[in-house]
Amino acid sequence: PGPSAFFGVLGNTWETSEPSASLLTNGEPCHPMGVDMKVFICWSGERSRLVAEALRGWLPNVIQIVDAWMSEYIDKGSPWPESLDQKLRAAQVGIICLTRENLAEPWIQFEAGALYMNLRQENVCPYLLDISPSEIPWPLARFQASKAEKEDTRKLLDTINKVLGEGALDRERLNEAFDMWLPRLETSLSAAISNVDVS
Repeated sequence: PGPSAFFGVLGNTWETSEPSASLLTNGEPCHPMGVDMKVFICWSGERSRLVAEALRGWLPNVIQIVDAWMSEYIDKGSPWPESLDQKLRAAQVGIICLTRENLAEPWIQFEAGALYMNLRQENVCPYLLDISPSEIPWPLARFQASKAEKEDTRKLLDTINKVLGEGALDRERLNEAFDMWLPRLETSLSAAISNVDVS
């Protein structure tokens, strides 16, 4: 079964039923930690896609163990719902790329709801392009959002790094990699901001 087997979107709220027992170990979400850190990136709309693309290419430069994925990259010929379900279940961190034009998009609500049912709440991370946290509607507002700006992006990287546990980068090394690669991300984000004239 797909993600709808363990969560549902009802208007502006998500069902709060418990995740499937197969997703839990001693009451905690169970995500097998392999070689890579699985990061699921949600997007909807052109500017959101540009942000997701930028993060997908940029994150492994800062934390090399990151395997970032977005739904555009399902292999051709793969059963689409099953492939999406597998990626959602494997995710250890979820990033939701929000813009003013996609805040109410059903696809954003769908993927965000699936991540909410699979992950600790602090590991579901809205990433805001050209909007403020006060503009985010419920239920997306339940998550701690980061703006697509330098220090908030650094906090997002801190969240991802913490999930690595004993394999996390030390603070100095993380900050050095972040500062070195940030200009490339900023260039991509600037292009995304200017892609559409939003009134």
